[in-house]
Amino acid sequence: MPEAPEPSLKGQTFVCGLSFALVCVAAQGLDVAGMALQFQRLAWAQGAWWQLFTSQWVHLSWGHWLGNVLGFVIVWAGLRLRLPARSLLLVHGGGLLGVMAVLLWDTQCQYYAGASGALHGLGAGGGALLLLGVSRGWGVACSVLLAAKLVVPWIWPGATVSTYDFPVYHPAHVAGALGGLLMALLVSGAHAPSETSKSQ
Repeated sequence: MPEAPEPSLKGQTFVCGLSFALVCVAAQGLDVAGMALQFQRLAWAQGAWWQLFTSQWVHLSWGHWLGNVLGFVIVWAGLRLRLPARSLLLVHGGGLLGVMAVLLWDTQCQYYAGASGALHGLGAGGGALLLLGVSRGWGVACSVLLAAKLVVPWIWPGATVSTYDFPVYHPAHVAGALGGLLMALLVSGAHAPSETSKSQ
């Protein structure tokens, strides 16, 4: 019995992008309906613990949502050509954890919403996995672009204001990138022993 053909990368990217967009739309709808999914420090301190996670799926506006959906599709599609989906999901998860950590640590941050911090984790973690793997040229390119994007707001503070007139919380981008990078190191470290044992 012949095996079913594997879905194309384009098809997989479409499904992942659509899933990401729909989860964010659902979060947006629930937030508008009064579910309080955005991170509000006062509400969190009073017991709304879920906001650390849900705030990374809901957005401040539909323009904000669209920008992050397009960003996810572009970054995922570029990395998926050279990396397995499982690794990308793990580094994206690392980005989510990094943003949670900075929201807990930075008491000056009173509110937060958006997926861009975790997306920086996807980009940083994916770039690191490429550097540690067989696509070092692409890894260098991804890492340089991401590093430039993270450094620019410190050199040019006006870059932290978006075209939609809401402030960009730059520490979430840095924390997301660090979370994705740390997860990439853990993923590559977990693969190293099995590869060594195979070669013996």
